[in-house]
Amino acid sequence: MQKVSIIIPTYNAEKFLDKAVESVLVQTFKDWELIIVDDCSKDNTREIVKDWEAKDERIHSIFLNENSGTPAHPKNVGIEIAEGEYIAYLDQDDAWLPEKLRKQVNILDHNSQVGFLSCEAFIVNESGKILNRKIILNIPESGELLPAILCTNFMFSNSSLMIRRKVIEQCGPRDERPEIGGAEDLEYQFRVAVAGYHFHIIHEPLYKYRVHKNNLSRNRENALHGAMARYKYIDIYKKYGLVWFLQKNTAYSLLRNGNTKDARNYLNLFFSEKSPTFREHIVYILTYFGWFGSRLFFLIITIMNKIKEIRLY
Repeated sequence: MQKVSIIIPTYNAEKFLDKAVESVLVQTFKDWELIIVDDCSKDNTREIVKDWEAKDERIHSIFLNENSGTPAHPKNVGIEIAEGEYIAYLDQDDAWLPEKLRKQVNILDHNSQVGFLSCEAFIVNESGKILNRKIILNIPESGELLPAILCTNFMFSNSSLMIRRKVIEQCGPRDERPEIGGAEDLEYQFRVAVAGYHFHIIHEPLYKYRVHKNNLSRNRENALHGAMARYKYIDIYKKYGLVWFLQKNTAYSLLRNGNTKDARNYLNLFFSEKSPTFREHIVYILTYFGWFGSRLFFLIITIMNKIKEIRLY
């Protein structure tokens, strides 16, 4: 039985999958199995997966008969056959650096309270060139997940994650509901937090996050899904007096996705809890400009992220 089970969910992954699998093969830590779960791709993904499976006996494949419509389902399917003590995920368009598994396994081996850990990343363009930006996690190295998780995303991408198998057995499968969508990873962090586990962040880039047209639009949708995932735990936000953050986060997510009316309603709720800053007044004004206000808000966020690096708070 391998120490680490790696799960790559795929859907129409022919463009980048080879790079993802190659980044697993060059890991300095070798005690792993790779499970590729294909969500009924329409391109040549199946042939690529079969080729890799024939080259290395540690690589296994599952091909779903119909598309699930949710990123959570292929991960849940992969877990059903995974044998490793630790589970790591890799998105089809990302790639790990060679020391990623070794450094994360070492942390979990020596810190029994840590339920999951994450790391930072280089940002690369569609052709794989490293850009002058990084994903920086402005989070302490380790600690309890509550209340820290309420205002923070510890994971920019599933490619950063390693989690204990026993945590998954305790917390159950990922949420496959459409309203959670691509924020199923965030929702799962809340479950791990409620179970009482700690987090650990490795403050160095250990993977490459690829920016391309498809994931840019997906990230905007995931922001809204993330707001819905947080609302699932509103009682915890009430306990810690942080409902105002939930309202502001939801408003910004709605505005990014073009729903200016509901964004304004959530900002009104936020203003009833907190005195708005000048920046928050500007955002509120943008909600009166419909599609143009939404596009301008999204453009401002994009420019801020592109100045040098993406920081997650």
